[in-house]
Amino acid sequence: MKRIVATGLLLFTAACASRSGAEDPGFGPALTIERFLQAASEVAQLSEAQGPGAARMADEIETMARLFGTSDGPIIDRDPRDEVEQRMFLIAEILEHTNYELAGERAVPGRSREAIEVVVRLTNERGDTYDVPFTVVQSNDGWLIENIELEAITNR
Repeated sequence: MKRIVATGLLLFTAACASRSGAEDPGFGPALTIERFLQAASEVAQLSEAQGPGAARMADEIETMARLFGTSDGPIIDRDPRDEVEQRMFLIAEILEHTNYELAGERAVPGRSREAIEVVVRLTNERGDTYDVPFTVVQSNDGWLIENIELEAITNR
């Protein structure tokens, strides 16, 4: 329920920002992470399900790949598609969660004008929580996730 309220609040904030012409630099990274996590969650769920869903999973992997990249643009436009798809699938499996919250953000030292680190608190089905830093950068395509410190999950 918290996720639905948070997503609704983010969408409302986006609508207000677009109407006023103002751009909230903290909003773009949060929405990018929200969209990425939603797609990753779908990929993880579809990979466990039996039956049709391959086309939908491919679409969600594509969404993840369009939201992951560097200031030069999305990874899907730079690297071989098969490698990108495998990488996004593995990231989705590692990030599998039942709930999340954005726990805070800060500038990245030495890159304060171009990158933001957002800590995402993920909760898995066993109730374990992980604080996972996401580095988000601005590109011509909007905000993209440049790095996810997956070690916060895998090294436990």
